Amino acid sequence: MKLYLVAYYFQRPKHNRVRTNKAGWQNQPNAVSYDEQVAITKNLNNRDITMAKVILDMVNKKIVKNGWMSSADFDQMFAYYYGNYPQYTKEVMQQLDPSYLNKFGTAAQTPVKTIDTSGSISSV
Repeated sequence: MKLYLVAYYFQRPKHNRVRTNKAGWQNQPNAVSYDEQVAITKNLNNRDITMAKVILDMVNKKIVKNGWMSSADFDQMFAYYYGNYPQYTKEVMQQLDPSYLNKFGTAAQTPVKTIDTSGSISSV
């Protein structure tokens, strides 16, 4: 049996004021944000392998791809997705290895969100 968690990250301008017609716009501070898309799949296709930033082998508990170049192990990466996407990870892992979930306690009821306040306008 094969089951993979596949995470895609799409870079987009953070604000509509970003001048995307200028070369290097994405390298400017606070110019980009990422949209995250997570899915569970039985088979990896070429698109997954080339385009996904993260691929986790849920059956063997191994990292297939970590495009973030971090030193995180499977447990650390799984903990992030378990906390933010329990609807995918909890059900799958309960079927594969229910005792593994004991390491993580209960998943967050609502996804953890980061709020960027750097672009907010303060009153004068």
